[in-house]
Parts: sequence; C-alpha cells; structure tokens
Amino acid sequence: MTGRADATFVNGNDLVSGQKFVVYGYNQKAADFSTTLNPTFMPGVEVTYNGGNTTATASQSTYSPTRYWPKDEANNKLAFYAYYPKSDYIVPTVTTGLGSYAVTVDTDPSKNVDFLVADLVKDQAYSKTNNTGAVMLNFRHQLAKVQFLVNTNVTDTDTKVTLNSLTVKQVKTSGTLTPAYGTDFSTAWSGQAAPKDFSVYSSDMLLSTTAVIKDTAHTYLMVPQTLGDDVVATVVYTYQTGTDEAVTNTVDVKLNEIVSGVAAITSWEKNNYIVYTFTIGLQPIKFAAKVADWETEIDGNKVVL
Repeated sequence: MTGRADATFVNGNDLVSGQKFVVYGYNQKAADFSTTLNPTFMPGVEVTYNGGNTTATASQSTYSPTRYWPKDEANNKLAFYAYYPKSDYIVPTVTTGLGSYAVTVDTDPSKNVDFLVADLVKDQAYSKTNNTGAVMLNFRHQLAKVQFLVNTNVTDTDTKVTLNSLTVKQVKTSGTLTPAYGTDFSTAWSGQAAPKDFSVYSSDMLLSTTAVIKDTAHTYLMVPQTLGDDVVATVVYTYQTGTDEAVTNTVDVKLNEIVSGVAAITSWEKNNYIVYTFTIGLQPIKFAAKVADWETEIDGNKVVL
C-alpha cells in the first residue's frame, strides 16, 4: 500500500526522508518482555528519518539526547517499537505496555497521513545488532488505502458523458488502534465512529473509456471498518447526444455489495489497497421491426361485365 505523510507518499519499503517516527523503549532487565512494563527507557522519543531501508545505520536516523546500550546485557535486555508519522491526527497513549492510539482521518485527502506501527523488537542488546548498535524497525500499514475511479463505456463520439459528482457517504473517520503482545505482536482496531461524507469528485468532468487517473487527490487512507448498508457511493452524471436535451441521473451504490473476485467487499481492513471503478454504462435505444401479415384472403363477388 502507498500512503501519505504530510502530503508525501510512502512508496515501497522506505519511509519518507525527513519525516519523524516516535520510538518507545523498554528495559526488560533479565526478564522476558511483558506488557506490564513502562517505556521509561525511551518514553516516546521523536526520531528524524534520513532515508534508506536495507541496513540500519546511525546515519539513517537522528534524535536527541542520544541513548546508549547497557554494558550488562544479560540484566538489561531492551525492547523497542514505534509509530509513524508524528502527526496531530494520531494521538498516542503509551504509559504502560504498548498503549493505544486514537486516530482520525480527514475527508480532505491532502491531509491524510499514512499511519504505520513497527513490530515489537524485544530482547535486544548491542551484541545482537552485529555490533552496529542499530535496531531495524519493521513498520506495517494500519489504515486502508481506497481509491475511487470513474469512466464510461460510451464510445459514440456524438454522445458526451459528464461526471457531475461522486460522494461516498457515512464513512467512519475515527477509531482506536491497540497493539498487543502475547506470543506475537499484533494490532487491532476498535471504536470506529464519527461517520462523514467524502466528496471525491465535485466538479464536472468529461469521461472517456479510460478510468480517471489514480492521482493523490482521489486517494484516501481510511480507518479500517465494516461497511454497512449506509456506506454508499452516490454518483451524479449527465449525458447528451448532439444537441438533444441533456439527461441527468443519480445512482446510489452500496459499497458492501460490490464484488471483488468471488466475494463482496464488506469491510476495509488494515493494509488493504482497494480500487473501486465506476463505469457509467449507457444502454442504447435499439429498434427491431416486423410487419403484420395480411388478413385471410376474402373472395369477392364474381362480377360479369
């Protein structure tokens, strides 16, 4: 999935250089990692990322003040995890254990942020970093990337099809992400709320058989959620042939009834990348013809002239 942080996309496996992520560090002492620990070793330290992803090096990130590896490794095992990016749309509460995150998405896609959380890295020591001191953080997307494209099946050059608007209604825009650790690290969403309408297209756009480009202006990073019957795409379009009177139609499409492969898309899950393509399909008026047969022959009077 491709995402956005401060209007900059995260492409492939590399974070955006110059952006900040936030690190939580725990001192396990000699014990196994436990969610009863507090991140007092690094209590939400902002780290500026400087690019690169194949090997963690000191030059790839900067923060202050610098923390250092304990010498007594057996009695000072460390654990780390992090989230990205530092943003007003993400509010962490991490005081004990892995905490939770209150997240809000904006109906304006230019303000969307790509919320990532790194897997917990536990039982760390300097000697376990190949004596580089660098901890590799593996981030995972926690939102769903959703795009809405529009085209038409009309190839007749005399007919113009114009998209007037596309609005996706009753999308939940907030929720809480809670990381957990048992035998493995995981994250889960809850409390999705605050449904709003997303105005995806609001100005007239002449359509063709080629779908509207998948540009950043029409790419949304959504809170994962179940799609109820009230989550609909309302499409308003106008078509006109020659100088004939223009006709405007409004169509509501339930998103939970759209099928991908063999199953309907009934939810948006974290790390999903879903592309909806709405094709304005006009049905041409056609004519068939047949002629009623002559009635049964009627003999007329024989007339002698």
